[in-house]
Formats: sequence, C-alpha cells, structure tokens
Amino acid sequence: MFLNWSALLLEELCRKCKAPVPSSLSLRNTSLLLLTLCSVCRQFIELNNKTVLFLNLESEPKSLLAPVISSTAYEGLAQRLIKRLKYNEDKIIARDLGAMMFDTFESIVLKQRLVECHESIIVTPVPLHRAKTRHRGYNQAALLALYFLKQSKSKMRSRYEELLERTKETSPMFGLSRIERYQNVNMAFACRRFSPHYLSGKTIILVDDVFTSGATLKECARTLINSGAESVIAVTAARSL
Repeated sequence: MFLNWSALLLEELCRKCKAPVPSSLSLRNTSLLLLTLCSVCRQFIELNNKTVLFLNLESEPKSLLAPVISSTAYEGLAQRLIKRLKYNEDKIIARDLGAMMFDTFESIVLKQRLVECHESIIVTPVPLHRAKTRHRGYNQAALLALYFLKQSKSKMRSRYEELLERTKETSPMFGLSRIERYQNVNMAFACRRFSPHYLSGKTIILVDDVFTSGATLKECARTLINSGAESVIAVTAARSL
C-alpha cells in the first residue's frame, strides 16, 4: 500500500475542531499562507468584531490621536487562542492571529490609504520586562509582530525592529482599576538608544495581543512620539469588551 508521506507531513490540525489543515507549504492561495485554523472555524473570529478606537497621547509639544485597530473581541475562540499562545507555549497560533491582524489593518488602513504603502514603516512589539521574558521564554507580541510583518511584505514597505524596552517591572494588570492601570505603566517604557533623528518622520505599527484599557499602548505610543516618530498605529489581535 502506497502512503503519501508528504501529504501527512504538510498537514496540521485546526486549533478548534482538530480537522486536518494544509500547512503553508501545500497551500496555493497566498492569502491563506499563515493559517492553522480551518476555514469553518476561522469564521468565528475573522473580522466580525473589528474595531478602531483612538488614544489621546497628550504628548509634547502637541496632543496626538493614535488609532488602535483590533481584529476581534476578546471572547470565545479568540480568547482561548490568545491564552494558549501566552501561557501554553502554543506559538504557532501567532501565525493565525498575525495573519488576521494584517487582514484587518489592510482593510482599514491600506485600502483607505490612511498610510501610503511607499512610506518606510517600522513594525514593533510591546515589550515584556526582561524578567518576564526569561520566565516565559518569549514575547507573544513579538511573535504576532513578526507574522504580521511576514503577511505585509507584498503590500507595503516595512521592517521589524524592537524599538522599545520595558524599564521597570510592572504589576499584573488583572484586577486593577482603569486609573491603577495607567499609574502602573507610567514611565515604564523607553526607546532603545538610537541616533537623535532615527525615528523622525517614521510611521510605527505597535503590536500587542489584547487591547483592554489602553494604558500600555498609550504609554508605548507616547514614548515613541516623544522620541521623534511621526505617527503610531496600534494593532491588536483582540479588544476586551
């Protein structure tokens, strides 16, 4: 009996229903290159609850608004996937979420020409503190940013850089009030050492997994603007309702 070993090697299992899903090596449709959910299950989270909100950065010398684009609500399947990515080392999930995040970004930002594709764009993750990175072994936001970038390459000029560092170890956000969340991350981030005009005129795409109160994203975006960036667009996989 002949066994098609190549077909077996090129299949993965859907993260929800466990049905076989062809891997990126066997797919011809480039829009599906990064998916590990089957087409039926992806409908549960794909773009049905995408949102755009704005954060007032209140940065010097002027107040700027930073859009936050979220692909779906932080509930149900999306919530389970993100928790598996963060706490169960199921890193391959970042491929699904990163692809979904770029689909949302493309539909809202690129197709409406809110950002010109010929601009030099830097994709950067919200950083973890060094201690947490050592404990977890990876930064889930960095994985999402890398897969977001991979999906974007044919659509816009972009590159990945870790522009920010978390300079103080903050308390867990869970259970904190909105005011306590903002106090928790106040002055918690800094830009890495670059030449004085390195970020001048640059558009930064700031990537994280979940948008909750906006405290972390706001502090990161304000740090980037105060370091010379022209604009910041935050992109998250999900938004807590």
